[in-house]
Amino acid sequence: MNRAELLLQFFAGRKDCFTQQQEDGSYIRVARELTPEVLEQHVQGSITIGSYLVVPVINRVQVGVIDLDSKTPQCKERVLWLKHWLEHFGLKPLIEPSGNKGYHLWLVFKAWLLASDVQRLLKAAVRAAEEALGKPDYLVEIFPKETMVTEGKFGSGVKLVWGVHRKTGKRTTFVDETFQPLEDWGVPVVEALPAVPEGDLQAILLEFPAEPAPPPRTEAPKSYALPCFGKMLAGVPEGSRHIASFRLACHLARQGMPEQRALATLLEWDASSNHPPLGQKHIERNLKDGYSGKYKLGCADIETLGFCQPDCPIKRKAYQESDDRLEVTPPVIERLVELNCNPPAYLVTVQGKMVQIDGDDLFELKSFIKKVGMSAHVVPCQRMKQKDWYAEIHRAFSHIIMEKDTQAPTIEAEIDTTEGRTKLPPIQPDSDESEVINRIYTWLRNAPKAINAPDVDAGRPILRDQEFCFKVDDAVTYLKSKHHLAIKRQTLYTTLKRAGGYRKSTRLDEGVFDLWRLPYKPSHEKVVEQKEESSPLDLEF
Repeated sequence: MNRAELLLQFFAGRKDCFTQQQEDGSYIRVARELTPEVLEQHVQGSITIGSYLVVPVINRVQVGVIDLDSKTPQCKERVLWLKHWLEHFGLKPLIEPSGNKGYHLWLVFKAWLLASDVQRLLKAAVRAAEEALGKPDYLVEIFPKETMVTEGKFGSGVKLVWGVHRKTGKRTTFVDETFQPLEDWGVPVVEALPAVPEGDLQAILLEFPAEPAPPPRTEAPKSYALPCFGKMLAGVPEGSRHIASFRLACHLARQGMPEQRALATLLEWDASSNHPPLGQKHIERNLKDGYSGKYKLGCADIETLGFCQPDCPIKRKAYQESDDRLEVTPPVIERLVELNCNPPAYLVTVQGKMVQIDGDDLFELKSFIKKVGMSAHVVPCQRMKQKDWYAEIHRAFSHIIMEKDTQAPTIEAEIDTTEGRTKLPPIQPDSDESEVINRIYTWLRNAPKAINAPDVDAGRPILRDQEFCFKVDDAVTYLKSKHHLAIKRQTLYTTLKRAGGYRKSTRLDEGVFDLWRLPYKPSHEKVVEQKEESSPLDLEF
């Protein structure tokens, strides 16, 4: 037999579908028959195939696998210990480097055995190894993971031997106890393996009694409903729909609701309670993020939206059963002191409490609320919008106090009510920020201009309506590659705002881009004359 035929006859589980490994190491399910032609592509290296080991309904397998995710000498020792332990019972395990970061120990039975019996044997082997060698500091998994797979379900899959790991590019094969490849891919060894009758496995398992089934749960299921989410489910105003739908998704994931049911719930909520609705595209994206497991409930966001309720158990616990924080209404900032440091930082006084805050956090309302709320024990600016916050910042900057300076210089600020934009305090001449803006203008003037959507994707700016339109990431890349300036995006946001820039959706051809805009300036309007080939300045932010 060739390798593809061996895989189909002795390794693969169900034949009506399989998994295919992607370039990042993940797997997708392929709903078509697993044939010798597909497996031939696997052994040739053009694709990499995994098999669902458990056949549904009958719940039987013909292989078992122990997966050890490490390549340390201690892991090799454990692999050999497990191999010898299984050989003591007359079995013939085979070692395969996984192609990534560990080893697979295969048991090829050449017979269809109950998945529950195979799993019980492998668990006994892993427990025996832990008793002899101690608990490993790496992951050890057994396959099959499931003892029962119903019709329409698939269970867990395992990458088959003799393929190429798509992430590392390494081909796998069976190896001996010195971890050197077996002759002829180990095909003669596989062909010589004896079949393991079900009775022989049952005789081995007599030494290892089955684990007792866990007692049924008698306690009532816990309720995780929070009052803030009930209020959000009643509908949210325009401007709050995006963050509310995302936080609702996080809450439903926390409750354990299946993702498809959560999607139906949020779509019904959006259609019936929100006017206008947010739309299915945004709901699906927020649901995917909420179910990723990366995010918590987000009490700060919920409180900012005004949905936090005094009877919330989380709030009561966080504030000793009573919320004694003060809610601050504008004017919020009582005193603003600019510290003599780089990057810029400020001392902000709110309700008599002094808090040090970075420049980026000061200009962004949500960041300011989180910082001040935690440090000053207040709830500032409930329901205030970002453009209103800019006006508050302008008022504070008009009375700013420089560190070690008794004079309070006035910084003029202009609020542009057209299109709802606000201009931040202007950049001072001969400052580091003015140097950065001049370099960006040099790039905007000299770079070829975009005339279609692919040009924008390629990093070219647009000149439209006496304004330069560009992506911030392209500006960051330009500054780093041409002038060796590593500037964070958030820092550049603030600099662009102070230079009169703003963000706006821009349509070109059939594409819509979220671009930053700067007013057009000819070359003679630069604050400091720059040349593209000039040596990089040592600027700090």
